Amino acid sequence: MLSIVPISMIDWPGMVSTVIFFGDCNMKCKHCHNFTELNRPGTRLNKIEVKKEIKDSRMFTDAVVFGGGEPTLNLKDLLDVARYAKILGMKIGVHSNGLDTGAIHYLVNRGIVDKFFIDYKLPTTVDQFRSNSILGVEDYKSLDLSIGYIVKDGIDLEIRTTVFDDVHTAEDIHEIARTVSQKFGRSITYVLQSGRINEKPVITNEELEGLRRLCGEYLDNVIVRTQSGER
Repeated sequence: MLSIVPISMIDWPGMVSTVIFFGDCNMKCKHCHNFTELNRPGTRLNKIEVKKEIKDSRMFTDAVVFGGGEPTLNLKDLLDVARYAKILGMKIGVHSNGLDTGAIHYLVNRGIVDKFFIDYKLPTTVDQFRSNSILGVEDYKSLDLSIGYIVKDGIDLEIRTTVFDDVHTAEDIHEIARTVSQKFGRSITYVLQSGRINEKPVITNEELEGLRRLCGEYLDNVIVRTQSGER
């Protein structure tokens, strides 16, 4: 485990959470917002330290959120810490890119995760060249299989796209909404948020609102998330 944020108000909207970041990832995204953190040298946290931080923060928190990097690549540690948090009466959230379908299926079957936050970075119909150049992977279609496991089990789910003006077109966002609706139904929660470069958003709130209206053709619960809140 790479680092821990004892108290966060943003990683699970509506919840106060302790956030644990894992350092490994199975993607190489063009605009990874955690790239510096993931590649920072230094000693990593052990489970004893992490559990102590969770316990010390418990008076103020409702949940533990696992992020990264890609937390499902460290399944053993994730499960061990999640079980500890459950004993303390906390909810468990997992931020994931969804590519490790075996890990997602395993977590779903164990019933330990209360909510998944899945990044839908590009349409899963994208060609291999574009997927590889933007995400660093050739096969992106497995994402839909992971989402299917979550939806079938009825676990709370948020699908989200962080939009970058040099990566996404309006057609990309429209296609994501169409695919999600077709495969998983109109009621799926889909969040649009602007990517940030040098701490500045690259998509305006008005542009996000336009994308939200576009997605409304296929999805009933599309949310625009900005620094000032959700709508």
